[in-house]
Amino acid sequence: MGYSRGQVTATVQRLMEKGQQIDVNVVLDKLNDGAIQPQKDWFTR
Repeated sequence: MGYSRGQVTATVQRLMEKGQQIDVNVVLDKLNDGAIQPQKDWFTR
């Protein structure tokens, strides 16, 4: 299980906007359900 900082931040922000409780288990459930699409990290050289 590996999520980027952006995915976690977006999930927490959505929960806050909806007035839902911020709990580690709730955040993990949302991430595992695919509620937030993974961001593609592009690195340039």
